[in-house]
Amino acid sequence: MFAPRTTPRPLVALFTAGYLAPYLLPTTVGRLERGLGLSATQAGAVGSALLLSSAAAGFLLASHVERTGARTLARLGLLLAAVGYGGAALSTAVPAVVAGAVIGGFGSGTATTVAATRIAAERDPHRASTLGLLSVSALAAVVYLTVPHLPGHGVTLAAIALTALAVWPLTSRLPDGTAGPRAAGPDATARLPHRRSGAVLAGAMLLWSLAQNALWG
Repeated sequence: MFAPRTTPRPLVALFTAGYLAPYLLPTTVGRLERGLGLSATQAGAVGSALLLSSAAAGFLLASHVERTGARTLARLGLLLAAVGYGGAALSTAVPAVVAGAVIGGFGSGTATTVAATRIAAERDPHRASTLGLLSVSALAAVVYLTVPHLPGHGVTLAAIALTALAVWPLTSRLPDGTAGPRAAGPDATARLPHRRSGAVLAGAMLLWSLAQNALWG
């Protein structure tokens, strides 16, 4: 008999909260440009700083999720997202908005990193990741339909901050501390078996990210 497939709802919600900022970036940049009187280049630079901060969180924290604990890192990411984006939404001072976007971006990246790491460990990671993408797409669609009717430069930033706060209670269902021991294999402590292929993949992902950011810009 097949084991029933369960949906890791906390992980889907966490992925949604973390990945919402990149989804809303075009609208966020447009709002910053019009609401704060920034040029297109300046507003785009703020958006790029947000994305770079988010990517930095992934590079720095991906290997620490199990050791530090998914719950701890998830709550840290959601807190940074709520404080950073919320502060940027409430402020009209450009330096404060930039700082809030960078802090919030690091929080989004942290939440996404925890969700992606834990989803990869699921028995059916494709199902969980697909549900996460559908969830964030649906929420972004709601925001896109609502934003035109609301004034202010920080509407999308506030939506991301509120989403982070809404997801916070679900983090209590995430594991904390070091995960259980994995099944040891002959190559469990060996070096990466395909370093050249991994380097090519990492380089391709970097170029893909640059191309996507340039397209949005």
